[in-house]
Amino acid sequence: MKHPYIVSNDSATVIYDGKPYTIRKGNPNFSQFRKALLKGKMEKALSFLDIEGAIKDFSDGALSVC
Repeated sequence: MKHPYIVSNDSATVIYDGKPYTIRKGNPNFSQFRKALLKGKMEKALSFLDIEGAIKDFSDGALSVC
């Protein structure tokens, strides 16, 4: 499934399940999210929308968010 998106130097927005999700430059995931969108790696990009999941993946399950 294709998800429309808009990318700039300061923010990136993707429409997912009919809702817009925007990550701004100050977000720690911005760079990875933007790169994944530009490379067409949508599943990877969408994973950066889930902060809790990103922390769990980064720590190989050693950390969790309560």
